[in-house]
Amino acid sequence: MPIDVQQAGSPGWWLRRMFFMLGNQKRQTRLTRLRSYRRGDPPAPSGAEGAREVYDAFVRKARLNLAELITSALGDRIQPTGFQTGVDDDETGDEEAGKMWRRAGMDVTSANVHDMVLTYGETYVIVGPRSQLTGAPIVTAEDPRFIVGDPDPAEPMMLRAALKVVYDDTTDEDRAYLY
Repeated sequence: MPIDVQQAGSPGWWLRRMFFMLGNQKRQTRLTRLRSYRRGDPPAPSGAEGAREVYDAFVRKARLNLAELITSALGDRIQPTGFQTGVDDDETGDEEAGKMWRRAGMDVTSANVHDMVLTYGETYVIVGPRSQLTGAPIVTAEDPRFIVGDPDPAEPMMLRAALKVVYDDTTDEDRAYLY
């Protein structure tokens, strides 16, 4: 059965729209370039056309990965100092929120979120159902190269739709999740 991509607001219409947004060449080129800087593999400067191979080897050895140093230094300083919710308004914050944070493994997840936002300038977080193992919501940090959202113009912090594309190497399948 074909997917209707013409009816505005239908799942097929959103899927098509989000695929175009995710595959935007300018956005993907920017994200790929930023990732190469973060990994210490930025584009090499031009020069020494007569000895390209030797020059390229020298440039690779002489590179200083400042992008990693900068993002790591900033990311390491971003730490939650407490929690305050409507349930508990005392100075120590809401202890239950802190327990939920720890059960959800947010120390690691938040570090990944901070690293990605400092690297790419954007990232996404998906909050899923409660884990049967921990009792806390499943929270994942999402690489912006594989996910994109469409912000609501009336409430920009909320998304009208999002698309996540993943490759499962166990089943050798590409999957698209439309939210």
